[in-house]
Amino acid sequence: MQKELFDWQRECLDLWSRSDNRGIVSAVTGGGKTVLALHGAKLLEETLRRQGRKLKVRIIVPKTFLVFQWKAAILEETDVRRSEIGCYWGSHKDDPALRYMIYVMNSARFSLSRHILADIQRGYHVLLIVDECHHCAGEINAKIFDFVPRLGENASRYHALTLSATADRIACDPRFAAALGNVIYRYGLPQALREGVVSEFMLFHVGVSFLLEERDEYEDFSIKLAKSITAVRTHCPALHRLSGAAFFAKLERLMAEGGAAGSAAAQVLLLSYRRKELVHMAENWVSCACRLAVLLPAHSKILLFGERIECAVRIYDRLCAMLSGQAAMYHSGMSKESAKSALLRYQNAEVRILVGCRALDEGLNVPETDVGIVVSSSRAELQRVQRLGRILRRKHSPLPAKLYYLYLEDAGEEMAYLDGDNEACPVIPLTYDGEADGFLCTAYEPLAKRVLAHIRDKKITPGAQAELLKNMERCLPRGDFCLTEELCLRMREGAESQPERNYWTATLLLVRARLGKL
Repeated sequence: MQKELFDWQRECLDLWSRSDNRGIVSAVTGGGKTVLALHGAKLLEETLRRQGRKLKVRIIVPKTFLVFQWKAAILEETDVRRSEIGCYWGSHKDDPALRYMIYVMNSARFSLSRHILADIQRGYHVLLIVDECHHCAGEINAKIFDFVPRLGENASRYHALTLSATADRIACDPRFAAALGNVIYRYGLPQALREGVVSEFMLFHVGVSFLLEERDEYEDFSIKLAKSITAVRTHCPALHRLSGAAFFAKLERLMAEGGAAGSAAAQVLLLSYRRKELVHMAENWVSCACRLAVLLPAHSKILLFGERIECAVRIYDRLCAMLSGQAAMYHSGMSKESAKSALLRYQNAEVRILVGCRALDEGLNVPETDVGIVVSSSRAELQRVQRLGRILRRKHSPLPAKLYYLYLEDAGEEMAYLDGDNEACPVIPLTYDGEADGFLCTAYEPLAKRVLAHIRDKKITPGAQAELLKNMERCLPRGDFCLTEELCLRMREGAESQPERNYWTATLLLVRARLGKL
C-alpha cells in the first residue's frame, strides 16, 4: 500500500466510514481518487475480517482502457494478487466470483446486479466503486443498480464509494441515493493546489481569428441565419421565449411536423449547422496548435484535444510533417487495436504528442504530461475540468504544467476556460497572428522592449543577439517570463545543454525586466 495518504484522503475516508461506508466523493481530477478508493476497500476489508466476514470489491469504469489502469493501481496499492483480479467487458468475461472485479459500464448494465446479489447470497459483503459516476445518470446505465431494491434485509452487506470530478449530475438525482449515498466530500482545485496534491499550472487563453475568406463566409451565414430565425418566429411566436437547447429542440419538432413552419425551421437548422462546421474547421485552429507544439520544449509531453475528429486529424497530419515520429492519434473512429497502440506509444514515451478528441477526456493517467492544448473547447464545465485534470497529476518537474485554450474571437466563443475568477492559477492572454505564424501578448511586449534596450549598449555579437531573440520568441508562448527569478536561476543552473542554458538566460532577462531589475 502507499505509505502516506494526503490529508484530504484521510478526512474523506473517515467521513465515509461514519456514513455506513456509502457515499459520493467529488474531487479534482488528478487528486488521487483511485488511491482513495483502494485504501477505502482495504480499510473496509480489515474491519470485516476482524468480524469474521469477507469482502468482494466490484469496480465500474466508463471505458475499456480504464480497466488496465485500475488493474495496475490495484497491484501497486494493495496486497491483492494478479490471479484475484478479474475483468468484465465485451467478449472478455472473467469469473465474477473473483475477489476484485473491474466492469466496463456497458457490460455492467445487465450483469452486475445479478453478480452482486449472488455474492451477497453467498454471505459476502460487497463494495461497489463507481469511477466517473456521472456516466450513470442516464436511464440505461441506471439499470446497473437494479439490485438495490432486492437487497432487503441484506442491505447492510452492500457498500459504495463513488468517484467523480463533477458529481452534481448524479448527486442531485434521487434515484441514485439508495445505491450510491450522498456527496460526503468535495475537494476542489484551489485547495488541491494549496496543499500540493496536484501540479501547479498556467492557463493560456489564446485568441484565434478566421482567415479573411472564412470571416466573410461566417458573416454571410450569420446574416442569412438572422433572417431565417425572424421568419420562423413569425410562424411560431413561442420561439421568442426559448433559447439554447430548448430553442433548437423546438425547431426539430417543427421540422418533423412539416408545413411552412417546418420548412422555415429546417432552414434555420441547416444554416446553424453549416456555420458551426465553418467554426470547427477554421484553418487557424490547425496553424496555431501546430505552432505551439513546435515552440514548446522538445521534451514536453503534450495532450492535444480537438473538438471534432476531422479537425484533430488535420492537426495530426500537419504535426507528422513538422515533427516526424513525435505524434500519435487517438479517437473513437479508430479501431480498438489502433487506438490502444497509440495510447501505449504515448504512455511508453515512444511519442510525446497525443492528438485526440473526447475519447481522451476522462481517466487517462499519464503523470508526466505537462502540456494540454484544447482546440475550440466544449462549453460543458465537466469536459473542461476533465481536460485540465489530464495535466494536473503530480510530476517531477519544478515547472508548472500548462494548458492552452484556443478560442475563436470572430465567432464569439467564451474567452475564459474556467468559471469564476481563476484565483487558482495565473492566466496569460495570447493572440495568434496567423499571417506571421506567431503570438502576441500585451504583458510581454514591454518586457521585450526593456530587454532589447538593456542589451543595446552591450557588446553582443550578432550571433548571440540572434540566439537571444530566438529564445525570447520561444519564451512568449511558453509564459516562462511569469516565473520567479529563483526558479529561472535554478533551471539555468540545471540546464543539460548550451541551447537550454541560452533559453533560460533569455528568460531570466525577461523576468528581471518584469521585476524592475533591468
